[in-house]
Amino acid sequence: MYRLLIADDEPLEREGLELTVERSMPGIFRFIHAGNGRKAIECAEEHRPHIVILDINMPGIGGLEALRELKERLAGT
Repeated sequence: MYRLLIADDEPLEREGLELTVERSMPGIFRFIHAGNGRKAIECAEEHRPHIVILDINMPGIGGLEALRELKERLAGT
């Protein structure tokens, strides 16, 4: 089973993305949710997702900044 991290500050968007993916590919993914960029980084370090979907505009750390930090922290793992 693959781990999919969905990071978005809107809970409805996270749930909608999960529902869409699950309907398209049932039973393939275990979903991890994060409500902001900082939480996304923490979740990624803990769960090591195979795929990450990041909202670009989030309060605090946005998706692009979170992606840069994830690349630095998780490079080579």
